[in-house]
Amino acid sequence: MNIKERIEELVREEILLEPFNKNWISLFEKEKSFLSNLLPDTIVKRIEHFGSTAIDRLTAKPVIDM
Repeated sequence: MNIKERIEELVREEILLEPFNKNWISLFEKEKSFLSNLLPDTIVKRIEHFGSTAIDRLTAKPVIDM
């Protein structure tokens, strides 16, 4: 796929927004725990939840940014 085709695809891509979901926080915590146990602490010092799903009462795309 060339760059023009990719841009055209992205322009047509549907964006889903959802009201804040308190489960996003627990989903992050579970993934953080999983990654913390998997990755060596000599490489990964901390894992943070950021982006719109980390902000209470904010409508967001349902994607947990880490």
